[in-house]
Amino acid sequence: AVCSGGFNLMAAANELSVASCWYRFTGRLGEVVKVDKTMCALADEVIEADRKDHDGECASIENAHTPVAEAIELLEAKGQRIRQLKADGADEAEVLEAVAQTSMVKEHYEAAMLAHLRPLEERVLELVRAGVGKKDRDMKAREAEATRIRNFLPASRKKSVEEEFRKAKKSAQAANNEAFNAKRHTEGLRVQRKIHHLLTSQGHRESFFYHPALNTARHELREGDAVWLSEKWDGTTVQATNKGVFKRRDLLERGSAKKFETLSEEERYDVGLVNWDEPANVHIRRATERWMERFRALEDGLCVYFEAIGDEIGGRFKGLDGNGSSGGSDADGGSGGGGGKFHDIRVFDFSREGEGFLPWEETVALAKSYGFPLAHAESAVLSLRGLVESLETGQRRYHDIDAPLEGYVVRLRVDASTRLADGGPIAKIRADDIPKIRWGG
Repeated sequence: AVCSGGFNLMAAANELSVASCWYRFTGRLGEVVKVDKTMCALADEVIEADRKDHDGECASIENAHTPVAEAIELLEAKGQRIRQLKADGADEAEVLEAVAQTSMVKEHYEAAMLAHLRPLEERVLELVRAGVGKKDRDMKAREAEATRIRNFLPASRKKSVEEEFRKAKKSAQAANNEAFNAKRHTEGLRVQRKIHHLLTSQGHRESFFYHPALNTARHELREGDAVWLSEKWDGTTVQATNKGVFKRRDLLERGSAKKFETLSEEERYDVGLVNWDEPANVHIRRATERWMERFRALEDGLCVYFEAIGDEIGGRFKGLDGNGSSGGSDADGGSGGGGGKFHDIRVFDFSREGEGFLPWEETVALAKSYGFPLAHAESAVLSLRGLVESLETGQRRYHDIDAPLEGYVVRLRVDASTRLADGGPIAKIRADDIPKIRWGG
């Protein structure tokens, strides 16, 4: 309900729009006595003041224009008034009148609210199409704002808008999933091998323990061997070629006794393209996105294997931000990505079609050549006691990140002229394994 010429008091204060004038004036001086589509009646003193200078013609509410921010401010104020009336035990008729006024205002601003809502909803759909999950900060903020704006719509319109958006989200996700082929570019791709434990073991689940003896029959490493001890990273194992980024999938259930049997890679693992539209892969995407161009630059037939790491992947990096590194990594590129939460990769293997996995020395050279961050490694003489002493306190930290070390990958170290099949003997040991070693029998 807005007088076409505006009120003198407000117009003199600043050149506000007609609707803004109505909102500010009535909010200060009067209460709406009656409102309909074309006429308004304010408190008598307001009408009398206005009639002195204006012809009394009232503009239609629909034709008024107010910025969305002011509309939100008005609606929030009216909502607060309704809550206060209820809290004060006001007469039911007074509460209903306040509700009716709020509904009228919502109807008036419906078009403006919808215009403000649509870009918010489209941004949410873009994030869904990009595989961003519900926990993402940007997603949560956009969803919250969109929900807030819908609450300012008339009740019937709000319900239909919510249903339309729900269907749009579901449709976008379904279409992307249907078009995705996880097996594309996987023909001939070598899945990341199973790295066996350094120690022999016995039992299953509650009865499981390690013997303080090297499992040489399985991995061929012996006490006193010259080895590389590379840091084992607590993340998600991922691999990439110039055709895409891939992730292995364990075909055995968690805790299955078959994991302790001798199975081929094909029997134990499957491998497929990472679907970036899947919300579950959002953290892998964040860890890998800055390296995508270098993945695409890989030579044909070459595959790089790495751990995707971050504050939302595993528990060791919680609380680290983008500058959580205490120094550069072994290859160009550093870590973290700067700003925000910590996310990155650490390369630990390469394979080449027709050759299999490559020796550690060649992995180091390739990582440096492509500028990938490499898992730090040190040369050593294999000593079970030495490894246990290094890991048992749990105080060992990563070389370039302020987080507790998960463990070591142990590889046989040979001279450059020696070419070992599939990269040579390899095994692993974790800090968490040390308490499970049963000494003295």
